[in-house]
Amino acid sequence: MTGRVAVDKYPQDLAQEQSEPWHEGFPVVPDDNNELPFVTRSLYVGGGGDINLILVNGASLFFANAAPGFCLGLRVRKVLKSSTTATNLVGLY
Repeated sequence: MTGRVAVDKYPQDLAQEQSEPWHEGFPVVPDDNNELPFVTRSLYVGGGGDINLILVNGASLFFANAAPGFCLGLRVRKVLKSSTTATNLVGLY
């Protein structure tokens, strides 16, 4: 694997993770090579569109027409540039 690898700040205690509010966030720039700086707990969609992503477990998902202003409660490690048209994405963890 080339490029950056996402850091998972909550690898062990998923029960605690789900009950706590988000602590930090970062702008998500879709990239076919690099993973996000951190594995997300949620992905905020600022501008609606399609989202092509890879979850922390390696599963690929494609969301067609994701609504703007919505948070997807997913543990994402990569948002792919190819086929992603949504804008103003924010990774929350």
